[in-house]
Amino acid sequence: MTEAAEGRIKVTLGADGRFERIRMTLSALRDGPEALVEQLKLAVNDALDQRTAMSALAGPVPDQAAMNEQVARMQDASLQQFKDMDAAIGDLMARVHGGR
Repeated sequence: MTEAAEGRIKVTLGADGRFERIRMTLSALRDGPEALVEQLKLAVNDALDQRTAMSALAGPVPDQAAMNEQVARMQDASLQQFKDMDAAIGDLMARVHGGR
């Protein structure tokens, strides 16, 4: 929510970025149409600026290629771990069945 005209005009945007509510006091209307339009414009622009600031990225954009490489390394490492586990289980089973 943003305010203009010393709090006499309040603009609220919804989660989707569209106007949810515009409230104003009777004294805001008494200032005349030109002043009212100017104050509404200020409140709306402030609300939009706040929305833009809230949705801006906080940091740098991740490097997609580097992320893909890291995922590939993790997949390779996990595949090797599964192969090692399979070999260890195979050895254990051979001992169990061969020891009888």
